[in-house]
Amino acid sequence: MHRAPSYEPVTWDITQGNWGQHQWTNPYKSQMLVGGIEEYGPKERGGTGQWSFNVLQYVPEKYLIGDLATSWTTSSDEIVFHMRKGVMWAPNERIGLEAREVTADDAAFTFTYNWHTPMGAGPLNMVESITATDRYTVTIGLKNFRFDWHFWLGCGAHCGIMCPEVVEAGIDDWRNQACSGPFIITDFVKGSGATYKKNPNDYHTAYYEGKTYDNLPFVDKLIIPLIPDETTQLAALRTAKVDAAELINYKYKDTLDETAPELMSHEYVHAISQYLSFNCTASGGKWQDEDLRRAVRIGTDIDDIGEKVYGRYIKHFFVGGPQSGFYTAIEDMPEETKILFEYDPELSKQLIADCGYPDGFSMEIAIDPKEVDPSDMAAVLVEQWAKIGLDVELVAYESAAHDQLRYTKLFPDCYFQGDGAGAPTELLERMSDCKDHAAGWVDPHYDELCNIGMRIVDLEEQEAFMKDVCLYYINPSSRIEMPTAYVLAYWWPWVKNWYGDTEIGFLSCQAEIMRMWIDQDLKAEMGY
Repeated sequence: MHRAPSYEPVTWDITQGNWGQHQWTNPYKSQMLVGGIEEYGPKERGGTGQWSFNVLQYVPEKYLIGDLATSWTTSSDEIVFHMRKGVMWAPNERIGLEAREVTADDAAFTFTYNWHTPMGAGPLNMVESITATDRYTVTIGLKNFRFDWHFWLGCGAHCGIMCPEVVEAGIDDWRNQACSGPFIITDFVKGSGATYKKNPNDYHTAYYEGKTYDNLPFVDKLIIPLIPDETTQLAALRTAKVDAAELINYKYKDTLDETAPELMSHEYVHAISQYLSFNCTASGGKWQDEDLRRAVRIGTDIDDIGEKVYGRYIKHFFVGGPQSGFYTAIEDMPEETKILFEYDPELSKQLIADCGYPDGFSMEIAIDPKEVDPSDMAAVLVEQWAKIGLDVELVAYESAAHDQLRYTKLFPDCYFQGDGAGAPTELLERMSDCKDHAAGWVDPHYDELCNIGMRIVDLEEQEAFMKDVCLYYINPSSRIEMPTAYVLAYWWPWVKNWYGDTEIGFLSCQAEIMRMWIDQDLKAEMGY
């Protein structure tokens, strides 16, 4: 096991249902692009170490390589993929599919299909046309360029190329799937998990200890179990019922070190952060005052929250973390931004008084009690904010009602929500017309900056511009970025050629899985 999803797929159509179901379909799908783990990843693989390949759902464009695409070009007008020849769809007797080549027609079909679904319609409004210009070339004409194009067309959400025959036969059934990636799905048991076998015609190669191998995947069978319960996941890892696991909460490190000391591990930042959003709409009243929001943020001790809730954390991760070209470390920020990360309750109280609240005020934070981390953070905030004169009440909502609040903005003060902190797409989702941004913050100048930045094709110019946009976004403090947790990847010593890298696209780790293998002799020697 590499990843143990906590929920099973609602459908096998990745454009429907929920984002997480990509974890079930990625092993058998191919994409145009993929994270270059051997080129830019862990040095143990021979990579440069420039990118960790651990940031959830994101790989910067400069660290991508071709998968189905052998090359590609981008301009303000179009994106052109030149595809690999000889990649085959595995036969599927159930739907009458014989082995055939994956072509540009399949890619054009996929992108067009995604374009006309609810999950793809918004981001893909950049698209003017999609054309298979020859058997191995697909051209996407653009209304306007977006710097996150590769997230929607290359190796991100919905990018797995689909076989039209599968859609015709019924894409909702796992048995109807056509496979062009490293694995072929052979079984799915509701409530249990999925099983995949090696695709004997896989086209990938692997570099290991000075040699290149072309007989991938190295493993003959992959099992992804459905293990929703965290305790059961840990027991399966500790007893070697699974060979490897990721996203293990850091609080279990000491226990695993003690009970399974042979386990190998790698720590990394999980790029889902919690955010406390202020209601910046008219219904939020006082929170439309930027000075008040900044004052309260200065009275928020992020380190205290991180230590109490996570133990191991990074104070500031947005957007993409220290390896990202969009990111600015706290120590390198201008003073007006840096002060927001420097806890100073006395200054906070004075600034709150300057905003017209010398005696503080009462307020509410909307939480979902089922979400443990934000609930724990909110409890810490009650104590912290009492020191700056705020009397905070935590108001619990049932999950569906709580989620709805981010759209209706019908909360009086603050709202806790988890959100991505890795992909620059997050910057575009804070623009004024984004309905699911709980703060409801409107800033025409920010919108203007994003509209300029998202259209910059040159990568160096793009990163430099958007790095400044990130800082501009932080300053008004429409929401407070909570600390982001470190998590752990674990594997037993018999798992070879894995170094804890977990993301080569969107919830996608098949590039790592197909390069792993099991040293059966060592496993037996260790008593398993």
